[in-house]
Amino acid sequence: MSSTNTEILTKFENIDHLSQYLNNIINNLSNETLESQDQDLEKTIKNYFRQRATDETHPLPAELPNHIQKALETSFKIHQSTITNTLMKEKLSNKGQNLVEQYDWKLRWVLGTSKLANQRVPLCQLELYCSKNLINFECTFEQVEELINVLNNVKKEIK
Repeated sequence: MSSTNTEILTKFENIDHLSQYLNNIINNLSNETLESQDQDLEKTIKNYFRQRATDETHPLPAELPNHIQKALETSFKIHQSTITNTLMKEKLSNKGQNLVEQYDWKLRWVLGTSKLANQRVPLCQLELYCSKNLINFECTFEQVEELINVLNNVKKEIK
């Protein structure tokens, strides 16, 4: 970290202001750095958080005072999952993957189907709002259970 960046960070007299500044940087991690006098500092901090997310042993800049090192580390620990998710989303988006950004579901009770007029079947209507499109489908209780099991297995493999 350059001495100018170190000087800027040490000007934060209140640790709460520094924490708020770091949180704003984390919230805008995937956005371009705005043109400002703190542009180099912001890029440096973003790079630190990115490297720290992929390498837990990535050291803090030694020239920083202890209270600033502690604020950086605390902000990272609080927002580690957000940082990691942002980096994963960026990587998958860059590879052209369709990512689920939000979802919505509804449970419906169908009183008859084309197969049996008197059959009562609970159906789940699931809407996946993806980065490229909307996926909408209906599934039975058994299919929902299977989907949950598959997603849990994927989650285990990612960890």
